[in-house]
Formats: sequence, structure tokens, C-alpha cells
Amino acid sequence: MNAGIKGAVYVIKDGYYVREAPNKRSDAVMQPHDGMMLVWLGFSQKGWLKVTTDCGTGWIPSRAIILMNDILLVNKPTAAMRISASSFAKRVDNCLWGTKLFDLKETIKGWRKVMNSSGKVGWVREKAIAKE
Repeated sequence: MNAGIKGAVYVIKDGYYVREAPNKRSDAVMQPHDGMMLVWLGFSQKGWLKVTTDCGTGWIPSRAIILMNDILLVNKPTAAMRISASSFAKRVDNCLWGTKLFDLKETIKGWRKVMNSSGKVGWVREKAIAKE
């Protein structure tokens, strides 16, 4: 896999656009259809994923896609998703047993950066998650 490529994503909702910048006011690059595969290149903190298509590179809201590789499951009764890799950091979300999280391929001292299905990005203790 190329260094800049993080994986494949599939569009799961029609009506969204791949845009030049990670915001709704940016010009559209293309409108993907439900089931279309895109190549995932990165993400922004505001719930947008950077993707590439045959039509070019741009940004799509994370709620419109699903990552197809490296899905993690919470394997504890609860797992706190935090804004940074620290038990003292602000809680972004509380993930329950069996919650699917998407691996964003970053780790810091026992913490893994993840994204939940609603597009929230945060850090979860690695001991609270396992590969699906």
C-alpha cells in the first residue's frame, strides 16, 4: 500500500459530494453513488475524509462512507473516546461493548486514534478494543 493511502472506503449514502475542501461551501469535485469505492488518503478533525477518485482528489463527510479495512470492536463494557491520548483528556464519546470503530492508524503509548460511525474522531485505550 502506498504511504499516503490509508485504505478503501465505500459510499453508503447518496446525496453527498466529494468537495475541494472539507466544508459544504467548497466546490464539488464529483457526486459519488451508493456503493462506490473511494481511496482514503486522510482525515480532518471536523469529520471529513480526504479521498481520491477517477475524477480527482477531495473531501467527503465521514457519515457518507464506511471504511472497509481495520474495523475495531470495543471489547470492554465501556470505552471512553477522548480528544487526546490521555485519561485526563475531555471525553468525545462513550463507546459500549461491541461498538464498531475505524482504525485511523495512529498510536501513542497504549492509545489508538479511531473514528466512530457518526464521524467523531478520538483516542481509545488499545486494551479496550480488538480487530473485528
